[in-house]
Amino acid sequence: MLLLADFRHASTQRQWIAQLAFASGTRIALVLLGIGRAAPQSVKAMRTVDCRANPMPKIRVSMPELQRRALLEVRKQPGCHNVQEVAINRAAKHAENNWSLCVLAAGAADANTAARAAVRVQTVLRRDYDLLTD
Repeated sequence: MLLLADFRHASTQRQWIAQLAFASGTRIALVLLGIGRAAPQSVKAMRTVDCRANPMPKIRVSMPELQRRALLEVRKQPGCHNVQEVAINRAAKHAENNWSLCVLAAGAADANTAARAAVRVQTVLRRDYDLLTD
């Protein structure tokens, strides 16, 4: 993603963009534009912010809360609006992620479609959430 911005209050806007980049977990190239100059001369600096260097801490949630959030997200996936139940499985203590997700009851949804949706949702939710430890 390329973000073009006119930095009148550069320090504040750079901090905001760095926080935005941090939250998205992606690499963002910042092009800082000068004020009142032609386009080719207006590029003052270009730098890349690597947001994966210091990832944001994950939010720790209880198993029922994570299960509720996962079910809502699975139901948003195409063909999965009537998935009935998902399960959160606690993983080993030394794993990078301490939980996994699977569909228990697909309802009228195709089981394979629901399983693929669960994998996608698991990938997305693992970026933000960890399971509370006992």
